[in-house]
Amino acid sequence: MEILQSKIKSEGIAFGTAFVVENDEIRKHASTLIGEEGQAKFKEAMAKVEKDLTKAAEKNEVFAAHLEMLHDPMLEENVIENIKEGADVNSAIRIAEGRITYMFGDIDDDYLKSRLDDVKDVIDRLLAFIDGRDQVNPYDNLPEGSIIVAHNLAPSDTTKMDIGKVVGFVTDLGSLTTHVGIFARYNGIIAVVGINKCEKKIKNGDELILDGGRGLVIINSDDQTLMEYRREAKLEEEDNNAQLPTTPLEYKDRQISVFGNAGNLNEVRNVIMSGADGVGLFRSEFLYMQTSTMPDEDIQNRAYSEAVQICSGKPLTIRLLDIGGDKGLPYMQLPKEDNPFLGIRGIRLTLRNKDIFKTQVRAILRASALGEIRIMLPMVSMTSEITDAKNLIKECMCELEKEDVSFDKNIKIGIMIETPATVLCAEEFAKLVDFFSIGTNDLTQYIMSADRGNAEMSYLCFAEQPAVQKAIKMSIDAAHKVGIPIGMCGEHASLSSATETLLKYGLDFFSVAPPSIHKIKKNIRNCK
Repeated sequence: MEILQSKIKSEGIAFGTAFVVENDEIRKHASTLIGEEGQAKFKEAMAKVEKDLTKAAEKNEVFAAHLEMLHDPMLEENVIENIKEGADVNSAIRIAEGRITYMFGDIDDDYLKSRLDDVKDVIDRLLAFIDGRDQVNPYDNLPEGSIIVAHNLAPSDTTKMDIGKVVGFVTDLGSLTTHVGIFARYNGIIAVVGINKCEKKIKNGDELILDGGRGLVIINSDDQTLMEYRREAKLEEEDNNAQLPTTPLEYKDRQISVFGNAGNLNEVRNVIMSGADGVGLFRSEFLYMQTSTMPDEDIQNRAYSEAVQICSGKPLTIRLLDIGGDKGLPYMQLPKEDNPFLGIRGIRLTLRNKDIFKTQVRAILRASALGEIRIMLPMVSMTSEITDAKNLIKECMCELEKEDVSFDKNIKIGIMIETPATVLCAEEFAKLVDFFSIGTNDLTQYIMSADRGNAEMSYLCFAEQPAVQKAIKMSIDAAHKVGIPIGMCGEHASLSSATETLLKYGLDFFSVAPPSIHKIKKNIRNCK
């Protein structure tokens, strides 16, 4: 028996067989096409990858950023130039990758450096088409009960797996707030990340136990250890299967709601079916990512109307379009920024594009006639952003009234607490809105000055950091002083270890991924 340990803690226990993914997989013979034939093959690869990424972006917003990278003229121009200089198409792409990698690596900016994994994912898609690897899926023979072991898992890897056969992930790189951690949580998969050189220490076929709460990977355990973990897992399962109310719970004479996070209509259904008290975060980006042009008011209205009807009287909180930073739209030419996370994103972008803002708000208001909808503004950092947004919402209301269109005239408007500015001025912000919702993923990276997408910064990017905890408590105190409710929709809300502390701070509602709804309700019920 051997035990590997990570400093990054998650949750849950899993038992399975190691499926080790070699990063340097054996490739077919590289294409040696040169000249016009090489250029034609490259353009064919670009078209195929664009089609694949567009389809993938409809289901997962991560791939919209990959699509933007594919469209970056720097990549195509570099490859074509290399082919014209005599390189074959495969070598031309590799040379371009080297130049881009060198350029990123030479920049003293953790955000840009961390985007290297995304660049490499796009490059590998192109090469896979050219050398025929796109016809071979390394996960085709994935057995039931597999635990994927890899140096790193790219977003494209997760699209190739039969998730029903996967019970766990073990990776060297990554964190709980990067793609692999979030993907695992939303799919009920146990993940232990940050195990140094795990793909070298674990052999294909090894029997593994994953202990997320302790950050352990136990290889080929002895019978006694296995029996103890089986007993612990059974107790967890019995506890999780206990019937819980589908209405808000009580904690010290306070009503506590547990909402769910959703990124599309199917996830809204999952949230309601999981017994949530409503949807605390409906990410509207999916609507913008499944079309080749900006979705019009009617397209958006149909989606919001269906979502609020699925909620069957329970509240639906729609976050207004939040792009920029690590998320882009292929048909919207966003300016290149040295640090997009500190640039034009969220409310900063939509207030500059008032047509986009008003189109979305009009669609939401029309849907609000069918049930309770709340509007949430992302990435707010100044009170003027709230007043400007509210003025535009009033404009939309006046327009709809003139058109004799029904809507909720008292629709609630709230903001995300995800910048240090909103924490420091929370009391002033609270006087302008109906509710707060803390987004711990961004709030943590801004307070700790550490990019949550950079694996090297993972030791800083967790909300248990004292500075982040103080920010959370300050925000809750400010909200209650003014008299508005405050919740949390960031990943920290789903951690069992955080539930009691957040309740003691005074948090009014939690909003978590569907698989975590029952667990958080159970935790609240057990807190005294």
